[in-house]
Amino acid sequence: MGQKLLAFYGRAFDIAGYAGKVELARLTKVPSTQAEQVEDTPLLLQEFEDALQQLTTPAKKQSGGGTDELAASLSEVKRKVLRERLPSQEAARLITELSTRALKIERSSIWTLNEDRTAITSVDLYSAKDREHSGGATLSANDFPKYFKAIRTERTLAAHDAHTDPHTAEFSEPYLRPLGITSLLDVPIWSSGRIFGVLCQEHTGPSRKWTPEEEDFAYAAGSLYGLSVG
Repeated sequence: MGQKLLAFYGRAFDIAGYAGKVELARLTKVPSTQAEQVEDTPLLLQEFEDALQQLTTPAKKQSGGGTDELAASLSEVKRKVLRERLPSQEAARLITELSTRALKIERSSIWTLNEDRTAITSVDLYSAKDREHSGGATLSANDFPKYFKAIRTERTLAAHDAHTDPHTAEFSEPYLRPLGITSLLDVPIWSSGRIFGVLCQEHTGPSRKWTPEEEDFAYAAGSLYGLSVG
């Protein structure tokens, strides 16, 4: 109970003295006096790790711009998932809605792999235009072998032109073109040390070049969902 959380306060003190401990408490909403009584859950440990990272990179934190906005958006949802220990379905809905707002995209979806990794099934797909959630669609590795290989081996799939990118071109006629999708930013979702699924960010309109900050955001959002099911 809380021993690992308490250790974070020691690290925060090493970084910035008492001010570091105060800032860690502000970011996590868990005072040092209560840390020992709080359960060391994987989600809470991740939140403390993220907060400590902010202490070690103050320049980036205060630099302003899109990076900070993306981080702040994710932090808000992360805190809700951590604090309330939301069911994975509700966490998925929050993450897909957040992704459409933060990345200014039309669609965001979370898919899970079946046990033999031959198919993915949509847990939640959010359409910002329609403000609707849906799910249940299934995609087979037999139909999209290059994509399935890529999500097992790549950290992110930043397909600026999803119709020609070798990892996603298989989707062009059956999926992308009918929906007007031009660019994809997909990341594998890890849970308990194995690939559990994929978070897919879908952009419509003129093709879009994803920035490194947007790729990092997508990876972090996928990781958050992985923690919620771990």
